[in-house]
Amino acid sequence: FLLQSKRQCRRTAFFRHFSEPLQDCNGMCDNCAFSSEVKEVDVTRHAQLMVSLLQDMQENDQRLTMLQLVDKMKVKHKELGSELKREESEQLVIQLIVHRILKEEFQHTAYATNAYVTVGPFANQVLQGRKSVHLEISSREKNMAGLKSAKHSPSSSILEFKLDELRKELSSIQGGIFPHSILSTQQIGMISSQKPNSMKQLEKIIGKLKTEKYGSRILEQVEKYSNSVQTNEVKEEQGSQNRANKRLKTKKALVLIESSDDEA
Repeated sequence: FLLQSKRQCRRTAFFRHFSEPLQDCNGMCDNCAFSSEVKEVDVTRHAQLMVSLLQDMQENDQRLTMLQLVDKMKVKHKELGSELKREESEQLVIQLIVHRILKEEFQHTAYATNAYVTVGPFANQVLQGRKSVHLEISSREKNMAGLKSAKHSPSSSILEFKLDELRKELSSIQGGIFPHSILSTQQIGMISSQKPNSMKQLEKIIGKLKTEKYGSRILEQVEKYSNSVQTNEVKEEQGSQNRANKRLKTKKALVLIESSDDEA
């Protein structure tokens, strides 16, 4: 159940589950890697629709996998006037299974094992309104969607390359840990897109712990890149101005030649 939470470190939850000594996450799990607002939403009505749908399927001797259930819920959500995202619907199904409102049944064949979602022992409590269901929804998905929609320019690729070289250097300094534990590829993309210029801005991307450890080096790399871009822009502007001046001089020279011809 703790692994479903978006407020707690997933790595810590694993250690506690297996009774292992706790270790610093170092921003390796998604909850620690990305700072995001988490809100709790009442999805009792959505859960009731899921249970009712599965009961109808069972009465007709039909079964649904989790993905099939999520697809059918798209139509049902329109009746509520509020539609959950696909990832949120999948998260809700898993949460209902964990709380035994739903359950999984497995069918084994010679080639595969299929998992179907059916009604669990506590389903009636939800249908009768005696049990409410709440879902933690993170704003992280919106941030990631914004990252995917951002334009990927050649110049940002240069910064991504520099950040990749930096994480390899830092991983070597830290005793040969995996480079992606310093900065994930996703985090490199977000830094290249947003170009943070302060520890506070960087912390929103990679988390507090990584910012404290590596923030100064990362910001130094971003600043170097930004300065080089500004220098190139100034050079291009000067070059454009010089070309414009040359064209103006050429035009004036042509006018003088035409005037001398008229006098002749």
